[in-house]
Amino acid sequence: MTRKRNINLLTACLCLSTNIYAAEVDYSAGVSLAQYDNVNLIPNPTQKETSVTLRGALSVVEDTATYSTNIDARARLINYTNDIAPDQNTGDMVANLLWKIDPGRFEWYLDDVFTQSAIDTLASNSPANRQNVNILSTGPDYTIRFDATNNLIFQFRVERYNYEINRDNNRASAAIIWSKQLNSRLNVSLNDYAEKVKFDDSVFNNNFQRNDIFLAVSYISGMNTLDAQYGTTKVINDIYNDSDYDRYLLAINRASTRTSNIRLSFENIATDTGSQILQTGPGISAGSATSGSGITSSSNDIYVDKTYRAQYNTAYSSGSYAIDLFTRDRNYMRQNNLDAKTTGAALTGIWNLATRDSVRYGLTYLNTLYLDPAYNREDDDYYYVISYDHRLRRTLRMGFSVRYSERNSIDSNFDYEDITYIFNLDYTSE
Repeated sequence: MTRKRNINLLTACLCLSTNIYAAEVDYSAGVSLAQYDNVNLIPNPTQKETSVTLRGALSVVEDTATYSTNIDARARLINYTNDIAPDQNTGDMVANLLWKIDPGRFEWYLDDVFTQSAIDTLASNSPANRQNVNILSTGPDYTIRFDATNNLIFQFRVERYNYEINRDNNRASAAIIWSKQLNSRLNVSLNDYAEKVKFDDSVFNNNFQRNDIFLAVSYISGMNTLDAQYGTTKVINDIYNDSDYDRYLLAINRASTRTSNIRLSFENIATDTGSQILQTGPGISAGSATSGSGITSSSNDIYVDKTYRAQYNTAYSSGSYAIDLFTRDRNYMRQNNLDAKTTGAALTGIWNLATRDSVRYGLTYLNTLYLDPAYNREDDDYYYVISYDHRLRRTLRMGFSVRYSERNSIDSNFDYEDITYIFNLDYTSE
């Protein structure tokens, strides 16, 4: 029922939003054919699989004096012709509606995120290991302006998380933020954020509360920025002892030119997979060049995410590329078998050959070491993709891509190798 409910929500957005004539609306529809050597990502595949996918996409942007709308939605109906993998009706969406009751002082937010997550965190990113997730959030922001540089902000949200397995939960949160602009470059804020999470199935899942108190500093100088946070997180669990965690964030962004920048960051933050989905959105899709397993995990546990990251982005006359290097430790509060250290490197880019032709590419390497002594596992993941796109007409384009994915694990039960060939034809409004 959850999958049908989520897809109906996505379809409604696709249909209803086309009536917003005053908005900037872009849309597309298409079909893709794919052949997989190993669609289920298993050690010894015996059959190849073919899929036919119908696709639709919609983008709506509108900003008026009383409200703002921003919708970015994609729907995919996937049919696996040999029935080796289960058919899927899925997609991804970020929809934001802002009601400006008293602009800059009292505003109401309505947000919806639709995406996919893993069912079994430790398994591969096969079609059978994906579930649709929908997150609906609403609530007001109220701002008290003492002067032009001194604000007190109150935020309240209620949220509903719907999964296809028993992770459904309701959330209520409140935040108080005191923000002070010390000068044209430096802003400081003191933040107090509280959240209560209640699962529908409180036998399998543990309800919890959390409270984050932290100081944030933002410094801007020309094209360079620095962001820092320091504070604590307290987690109150219905069953286990309360836990306290340190909260750190340091990010430096330096723009060497107007089209190039480098970002160095470090964070140590207690979070959970529901919050992670909201933070990352649906951009991490199955088969993404930087997604590793391809999808967000679905653990119901709190974990500490400690990540060092270096990123470089640049654009030039005929294209652009991005480099992402990171090392990440995740330590779970209860599920110690999920504790892992991951080191990764990714290169993605686009090369514009001519007015109508372009090539996209991506290369990713991930090493994941599971830290639980009772769970002896280390994986090396490789992912490569190259795609060619040709615009037949202004509104009609075709493409062909090849994707290669491989996992080498010290436990051979998790090894796999797959090559996927994809042809697509799309009609676009642009």
